[in-house]
Amino acid sequence: MKKGLPQEPIHYKIIFVNSVQQIKKAIELLPARQRCALARWLQKQENLSWDVQMDEDARSGQLQFLIDEAAQARTAGRLTKFP
Repeated sequence: MKKGLPQEPIHYKIIFVNSVQQIKKAIELLPARQRCALARWLQKQENLSWDVQMDEDARSGQLQFLIDEAAQARTAGRLTKFP
């Protein structure tokens, strides 16, 4: 057997969930390492969703006001260099 792998098989109970409450309960049953891995995965999914939403908002012009505010600040000399 390869180094670092468990010597005995690990048995998992498969739980089918269809509500947030059931998902929360299933997460509570996970070992700490798996909860951490799930948390990292969920954060990655949130980041991807945020990126998609920002791209859609930018394409649709919903963020134009930010560009306008920055242009006004530049014209008024209120911008500073970013480190």
